[in-house]
Amino acid sequence: MRNWYKKLLIGWIAGCLVLACSDSKNEPEEPVTPPKEEEKVSLEKFDDIKVYPGNQRIKVEYKYSDSRAKQCEVTWTAGSEKKSAVVAMTVSQAEKSNEFYIDNIEEGTLTFSFVAYSEDKKMNSPKWIGSPVNVYGNKYISGLKNPAITNVEWNPTNYILNFSWSDNYKDVVRYILKYTNVNGEQKEVTSESDKAGTVTLQEFPENGKLEITTVYLPNGAIDEVKAAPTQITVNTSGEVPWELKAEMQAAASLIGWQAVDTYMKKYNFEYTEHPNNGGGKDHNDDTHIEVVEDKGLGQWVFKFNSHASGDANGNIIILDGDRGKIEDRMRNEMKSRTGDGKYHMNGNWEEWQRIEWKFKIPKGFRPTKSFTHIHQLKAQEGNNGSPLITITPRASDTNGKNSRVQVIHNGDNKDTNKGTIIDNLPLSDFEDEWIQVTSEIYYTHNGSYYIKMVRISDGKVLVEKKFTDIDMWRKGATNIRNKFGIYRSYGGKLEEDFNGKFPTSGIKDESLYLADFKIYEKNTNPNPQPHD
Repeated sequence: MRNWYKKLLIGWIAGCLVLACSDSKNEPEEPVTPPKEEEKVSLEKFDDIKVYPGNQRIKVEYKYSDSRAKQCEVTWTAGSEKKSAVVAMTVSQAEKSNEFYIDNIEEGTLTFSFVAYSEDKKMNSPKWIGSPVNVYGNKYISGLKNPAITNVEWNPTNYILNFSWSDNYKDVVRYILKYTNVNGEQKEVTSESDKAGTVTLQEFPENGKLEITTVYLPNGAIDEVKAAPTQITVNTSGEVPWELKAEMQAAASLIGWQAVDTYMKKYNFEYTEHPNNGGGKDHNDDTHIEVVEDKGLGQWVFKFNSHASGDANGNIIILDGDRGKIEDRMRNEMKSRTGDGKYHMNGNWEEWQRIEWKFKIPKGFRPTKSFTHIHQLKAQEGNNGSPLITITPRASDTNGKNSRVQVIHNGDNKDTNKGTIIDNLPLSDFEDEWIQVTSEIYYTHNGSYYIKMVRISDGKVLVEKKFTDIDMWRKGATNIRNKFGIYRSYGGKLEEDFNGKFPTSGIKDESLYLADFKIYEKNTNPNPQPHD
């Protein structure tokens, strides 16, 4: 009986435990809730975006209605480099567009993308990708031109000058004209672009100087840009007729190169650049010029012969050189003379020259891939390296494939070179045919060049083109002389490229016939001097 209270205590504790477990099972369990993901909220898309190109910048007009957006990221690719800019933005009011600018953008055709962001950049709009635009800059500006003037009328009583523009260049908006009037006052006149319009200047002096600056605005662009100013002397006398300065035909009595040279000098031409005049160091034991009778023209003409032949083993049999040097080219040319009393034979600063002559290329004439010039306009002084203009037969391989006639231009520097300005005149149109050539040149850095070639037998015009605002001068020159004949490359250096063997460029014996030289001038420079 002594342990009854112990048994009672143990029973009571066990009952409490059973009751506690029973109560726990009957209580509902709280569900386990996973952590909430942060809701991703996007901004509204742009209603509209327009991009306008400028001078190394863009203007952006946009419409946007979501007030949560505070900034816009603009991205584009320049070359291989991805670039971006962030700008502030606001909500558009009603239908009005907002705008911003981005500066210091590279010149080129670029595509811009736009994304709007909230201030903390946790929300963004869908990307808007625009259409490509042409951002312009220094390269575009350097190619802008000022037109020449034409239809000049000047009244010597009231000093009113009227003229029109020779060209209507694309995207021109106006011209800025500066001159000193008859009272010595500096004048500036703005003339709006008008294709059919006539420009009038008041109190313009006789043969006064006029500075022209053309203002351009590319289509759809925001920034006007200007061509570099050009200054011209206006010939207020109106259209001046061409004045014949020299003419020459071949004579039947001429035998030997010395006789030809003496004869040509009477007409202020000369025949001095050929192998027979190479000081005994050239191929001087053959005939390089003849006078022959041409039945087609019914007169005597000059025949220029150029020699190149080798044997089956590649050894040189005959190879003409260049004034005593047999290195990489051969020359057989006549040219206009220079010096006192002979300026009328050549182009001088700010004067016009017209050159007429005839040539015939025999059938089978094979030009090479390198140069074969039959006519050159070349500075005598100053920057007198490469010729200004050449007429150049050329082929695409050593067998004469794609033989054609080109006209090539080289300006005073690489920035004004136009290169091949006429190409792909089939040589077959010229072979065994007399061609009448007429060229007209205005000798300035912003000059003009016109050429026309007519096949005499049927009157077919093989080419007729005029080039304006073309660099037709050389720094430091006084005379631009004219040259005719055969001047061609071996296609490489004889010793270095051909190991002293006959050139493998395809050159061979060739001939060229020339006749009827005439030189005209107008607006003659009365006192030619070296000019930059």
